[in-house]
Amino acid sequence: MTEAVQRGARRGPPAPDEPPAARGYVVRPVLQTAFLGILLLWVLTPIAVRNIVAQDALAYIATGQVVRAHPHAIYTMSGGDHSTLSPIYADRWCELAPAGTDCKGLTTAFNWTPLTIPTSLIVGALGYGGGVMLMRLAAALMLATGMWCLWKRLAHRTRHAPHLLIATAILLIPATLEPIVIGQTSPILFLSVCVGLTHPRSRRSIHGAAAWAAATALKATPAMLGVLLVAQRRWRMLAWALGILATLGLLSAIVASPSLWSDYLGSMHQFAGSVTYAGPNRSLDSVLVKLLHGVPHPTDTIITIAVMISSAAAICWFGMRRTTDDTRWAVGYTALLAVSPLVWWHYSWLLIGALGVVLGNQRRLKDSTVAIFPLVALALIPPNIPNVATPPWPVVQSIDFVVLMVLVTALAYRSRAPRRAVGPAPDLVPEPAGR
Repeated sequence: MTEAVQRGARRGPPAPDEPPAARGYVVRPVLQTAFLGILLLWVLTPIAVRNIVAQDALAYIATGQVVRAHPHAIYTMSGGDHSTLSPIYADRWCELAPAGTDCKGLTTAFNWTPLTIPTSLIVGALGYGGGVMLMRLAAALMLATGMWCLWKRLAHRTRHAPHLLIATAILLIPATLEPIVIGQTSPILFLSVCVGLTHPRSRRSIHGAAAWAAATALKATPAMLGVLLVAQRRWRMLAWALGILATLGLLSAIVASPSLWSDYLGSMHQFAGSVTYAGPNRSLDSVLVKLLHGVPHPTDTIITIAVMISSAAAICWFGMRRTTDDTRWAVGYTALLAVSPLVWWHYSWLLIGALGVVLGNQRRLKDSTVAIFPLVALALIPPNIPNVATPPWPVVQSIDFVVLMVLVTALAYRSRAPRRAVGPAPDLVPEPAGR
């Protein structure tokens, strides 16, 4: 029996109340250790790149050091250009940067919501060295934790799923570099998708609530997913998230100024008008505007908005009907990307997380289907190379986003329960009544 288990023997029928994670194949400890070893390499990346300028982390640190004395210098952008900033903020950013940094070409605005001001004060107090290391380490830990959640969802589902996940983690190493090197906060989107509405092997709501609240505080747009929580009557998770956001809002008002919100909204309004034409922008909005160059205004705007809304509606229609709650959560995040006016390359992590979740929620799963995961990770390597040393490839990278969104939606559609099904799908168990 022991030998059979080590070879990945199929377990017998689970008890009716056994959690989904207990179903499937037993994962060999050596494979789990190997996977964790690769994730450890992800977490150690900040040490290897410590001599590279952390562009986004610097924005956080500079804000933390300026906001108390000059709160109105944070969200000031000239003409909506995210690199044309108030002199006070820009000077502090440049003072913090390592000697030889191209301040004019790299200085970037603080585009996060005022809810993140308390965190920026903590990071700012640590200075450049400590603040950058903290933000890079946070990005690496969020990526590694999200990937561990996907392991919990997938590793037991097929005989060779652990091997395929190990291959995926290795192939994703190049994709980890950009968000970690620049100290980005987008890994929180990946973590929120991977954790889902309930943490794997757990029925508690605090994990998903904390991840979603952090994503909302940083990026604002994930707040729209609250509609799903209301529709699913996940009042406990909603209460946790609102409590976290309210606490951050209160702290922000105490340590800085409530007027930051008007500055933020005005700044984002200007920013939205110029970001469409930004070279690194991969959003549908940006791609369509560039393709429709020459079409009279406002016809181009009408076409663009119609395509974006139609795309998001199609993603929700095909990906949310008769699927699990976590699948709907992942599809909801995917639909947000379709309507977002700003999508940087590192937002592809959101789609990587969504892909892992919808794979893990397939009613029947084979190794050939799980193999999609490492193939996607492999396909992302070539478009990711230009982000390191040369100008990005906007067309190729935009196509990647569209293909990934279609793939996530198609797999979510494939995971649907039969229309005539009365009980749960064979490989799933009912959601707990208490949410």
